[in-house]
Amino acid sequence: MEAAEGWSNKPMVDIPSADTLSTKMALLVIARCGFGLSFDWRSPPIGPDGEMSVQEALRLLTDSYIISMMIPKWIQYLPFPGFAQIRRSNDVFLTFMEHEIAVRKEEVRACSESSEERIDAFTMLVRANEQERGKLRLSDEEVIGNVFILLFAGHGE
Repeated sequence: MEAAEGWSNKPMVDIPSADTLSTKMALLVIARCGFGLSFDWRSPPIGPDGEMSVQEALRLLTDSYIISMMIPKWIQYLPFPGFAQIRRSNDVFLTFMEHEIAVRKEEVRACSESSEERIDAFTMLVRANEQERGKLRLSDEEVIGNVFILLFAGHGE
């Protein structure tokens, strides 16, 4: 963090808003400890559009969750820049999580005989879901919803 922010060679650093840094730090800690995701301070994972980082997408989603829940879907598709940004951040987050779920499912299946599986909340959720049969098994969308709640609970302000 110190080197990435350019603070290494400065005797004193002025931080006008600690909110941005503390939010980024919280996401990094939650992502690593709870989900085994390796986000880098300097270069976070970028979504499929090549422009928005997963961190930025999550920040926008947490900042706009009330709007997304209260406004009907059809209004969210009106041509307003704010709505387009919310939709794009949702797409980036969903694409990233769908990829991560697929990776974890593969790891869970491959590690069924070995003990080299990751030990984090996300992997345990995917493993438990893969072992579940019948009506109690969650869809990938439901797993993503649970992950979002866990990230939001730890990342929201």
